Amino acid sequence: MEIYNYGCEHDGLYGYNPQTYDEMLRLDKKMYCVATDDNHNREPFDSPLCDSFGGFTMIKADSLSYENIINSLLTGNFYSSMGPEIKELYIEDDTLYIKTSPVEKIFVITQGRDCYKKLANKGEVITEATFKLNGNEKFIRVSIRDEKGLYASSNGYFIN
Repeated sequence: MEIYNYGCEHDGLYGYNPQTYDEMLRLDKKMYCVATDDNHNREPFDSPLCDSFGGFTMIKADSLSYENIINSLLTGNFYSSMGPEIKELYIEDDTLYIKTSPVEKIFVITQGRDCYKKLANKGEVITEATFKLNGNEKFIRVSIRDEKGLYASSNGYFIN
């Protein structure tokens, strides 16, 4: 699912749709989310009307070969972003570990309406968080927000 479309956001439309993605996960729809520019390049790159370079999908692959890139897309080894980076994301011994570029907020969305969160003090940034999972999450999805209000979103991972 396209969780973020910079072209739509740029045009004043509904470009960022995390709630839609979360509701699909809550309905047991196992899908991945991508971010795109949907750029048409009608304006020069230095123009404020340029619709390029606002959303991207960061792929984790062993190499830049077609086979490895496609395999990573098919297996969910990627995340979507407007700019912030998710540098590490893993579970070990029922604890979720997250490392990021400097951000103000780190959220973990789950099946319920509550989420785990770590917030920076005003004027500061954070780059990591750990959360003890209780086993009732059903799924987790990490969302981070930087000081510019830009987000990065992991795919939803079903806990079983």
